[in-house]
Amino acid sequence: MFYRSLRNVCNTKQLRMSRLSINADYSYLKWDGSYLGRFPISCKIVVVKEFPYSKCVLELVEGYQIIVRFHTCKNSYACIVDELNTIFGKVKIGTHTLRLGSTLYTIYNLPQEKLVKLKDCQPVSDDFKISAQDVFVYRVVVGLTIHSESSIYIHPFGGVTSYRNNKEVITGVSQSIPIMTMDKWFFDDYESSISRMVCNAGGLHKVRTKVQNVIRRIDKNMIWLDHLIYDNITKLI
Repeated sequence: MFYRSLRNVCNTKQLRMSRLSINADYSYLKWDGSYLGRFPISCKIVVVKEFPYSKCVLELVEGYQIIVRFHTCKNSYACIVDELNTIFGKVKIGTHTLRLGSTLYTIYNLPQEKLVKLKDCQPVSDDFKISAQDVFVYRVVVGLTIHSESSIYIHPFGGVTSYRNNKEVITGVSQSIPIMTMDKWFFDDYESSISRMVCNAGGLHKVRTKVQNVIRRIDKNMIWLDHLIYDNITKLI
């Protein structure tokens, strides 16, 4: 396990001290899904277990600390999913991949103590329901397989976004949204969500090009994902 393999697993008091010394200048990280490189396993880090995503104070450069959520991964799929939000008019969280030793991780720009998830909210307005519905459908389009209310996150700067992204692409698994979830959060239908997504992307003819550009920028070896995404969109229109 990640938290066992690190040299600096500290207690709660040390964690509070680390938070106090966080550098406010976040220019070092662009949170654009890119790969940061390989770092020694001895990097200063404080890990706090929090199922299903752990969070930690990470110091990759001396004197520069950030609080992130993270998980192990096999590739950049979770980063691609997060970055594609911007094409379809959604709020992204901000991610990077990096290696600590030989292990690849995805880190998320989620510094706050408690994440506000959709399961903790009620459909208080039609606009809010539409926003939640569109994120559920987005998750189906990009090939995610978890579609619970816990997989949707309320961004502190406004907007509803996808959070619990798969650690890798899983094919051949049902991607349907549970009926109870649809009854609670769907304002209209799949087709309406797809129409809004395509409109935000500038039209169907631009979707594939924009998706390809994002994938190539993050990991050109995963360019085949554009076929999966485009096929899912055309099937649901």
